[in-house]
Amino acid sequence: MSLADLHDLLTLLPAAGADYPQEEFVADLLRLDRQPDATASQGHRFELSGSTGRKGGKRLTLFDETGHQHDYFAIRFILE
Repeated sequence: MSLADLHDLLTLLPAAGADYPQEEFVADLLRLDRQPDATASQGHRFELSGSTGRKGGKRLTLFDETGHQHDYFAIRFILE
């Protein structure tokens, strides 16, 4: 699923966009990306993808505290 589309869905309500700006959403993605063993309550995992977004589309970009660029495009849920 496109992460930009996911953010759009999460912020459909008028005040939601102001309460959860895209920059904060991408910062949350970076925190999740730094925890590769994170799972859902039923043990399902996820993978964040940045490579597909480099070809075009809605890429979300964040520069971390060291200046390293992180690009995110999609999330994939893995049922185990």
